[in-house]
Amino acid sequence: MKLKKQFIVTLILSITLGIGTSVFAEVAPNNIAKEKAQEEKNKEWLRTLFKEMYEDPTTDFTKLIPKKYSKNYTQWVDGKTMGYDDILKHRLAQKKVISDIKITFEHMVAEGDKVCTIHWVHAKKKDGSEVIAKVIALFQIQNGKLVLCDEMTHQIKGTKEDADLGSRQ
Repeated sequence: MKLKKQFIVTLILSITLGIGTSVFAEVAPNNIAKEKAQEEKNKEWLRTLFKEMYEDPTTDFTKLIPKKYSKNYTQWVDGKTMGYDDILKHRLAQKKVISDIKITFEHMVAEGDKVCTIHWVHAKKKDGSEVIAKVIALFQIQNGKLVLCDEMTHQIKGTKEDADLGSRQ
């Protein structure tokens, strides 16, 4: 979006000043294409993160977290704030009660370094019961690492005690 605005301002100035516009006409589509390609990469990066972090039971969180999360990471979920040091505690707390998780993305939209999702979480607990939640979240990825997650989780199925699974530590 920033590139589009920059291009329009440059184009208006060049027309106003009488400078030829053929150079700008060739540069702008390339920048837009690069921006779109990066947005698609960000969406795929997030899908992969979810598979590794939640769906793969063999993931070593102590190795994955430093690779995928910024030290400046912040997560706002259902009125609670978590930081980088809370990620491991959060996943270990979930793993204590959950035996299997499947994430299904219903919608995923990217703009710049942000990806917004509506996704479903289907979790099977170790006691055999099921938890289902609908999540609406905004993620920000910078330098190949997650820096922000701003989410709202709505529990569809599960017990009252399961309501904090999105933020449990």
